[in-house]
Amino acid sequence: MTAPLALFHTGQAHVSTFGPLIARLASEIPLVHHVRQDLLDAAQPRGLTPDIRRRAVRELLGLADAGAATVLCTCSTLGPAAETAADLSEVPILRVDRPMMEAALDRGHAHRRRRLPRQHHRPDPGAAGACRRRSRHSARG
Repeated sequence: MTAPLALFHTGQAHVSTFGPLIARLASEIPLVHHVRQDLLDAAQPRGLTPDIRRRAVRELLGLADAGAATVLCTCSTLGPAAETAADLSEVPILRVDRPMMEAALDRGHAHRRRRLPRQHHRPDPGAAGACRRRSRHSARG
């Protein structure tokens, strides 16, 4: 039997979103859904504290240790915990939002390159002279 893809969610609604999506793309891959709404609820008012991050890392590593081929964290808020867990595991532990963030950065950089063509800057000799004159005046003063 093929090892499952473990999906780590922070809301039950994600099960009905990701289950059919992955089934359509790769129906041969078995899925395990693990929902921990309480971790997101705890992180909402004060962010991803060290305690919440440790708890999420333990959950993610537990899924890897239970035999998942890959663990996918579907929560952006807990994404940094997935990165920490990935550093501690031989099993790939991924953030669902990582490719999206990288694509946005790539598009942003490409967009800026198109909009801001490289400009060849020539110093203005008049401006340099004015700066020298000002610094001579301030040195006297």
